[in-house]
Amino acid sequence: MWASLERTLPEPEWPDGVTVRTFRPDDAHAVKALLDQAYSWDDSDAPRAHDEWLHWMTAHDEFDPELWLLAERDGTLVGCALHWLPVDGRGWLKDLAVAEAERGRGLGAALVYAGFHASAERGARVVGLKVASRNPTGALALYERAGFVADSWVEGQ
Repeated sequence: MWASLERTLPEPEWPDGVTVRTFRPDDAHAVKALLDQAYSWDDSDAPRAHDEWLHWMTAHDEFDPELWLLAERDGTLVGCALHWLPVDGRGWLKDLAVAEAERGRGLGAALVYAGFHASAERGARVVGLKVASRNPTGALALYERAGFVADSWVEGQ
């Protein structure tokens, strides 16, 4: 799925009591735990060992801790959006996770929109992501509301 950033981008509207900041190395265990919980519905997605996951995610050329947005309530991680640096005008939303108790309050949308703004500031014209159509969390509907459309990448887009 791809979303154009060449439009008026909605501002993030954070749920009451949620604060947002960027990633620090000591957040890695909490981020991975939230992702593992969020993807637990997918029996084909076996969680990686922590050190392997952390290396794969942070040693990647497009990793930028300023694009990993972490949402907290009372100091506890309740959501994250892990965006990667844009390359050739294309940004990427690698992972989005919202704790089950926080879903339906707009947190996922706020994380997506905040990432749109951060990616656009770094030169992205579009942001892509992958989502399983059988994902039961409501992710597909969220992405469609945010402006993502299912499409094959066309060179030069």
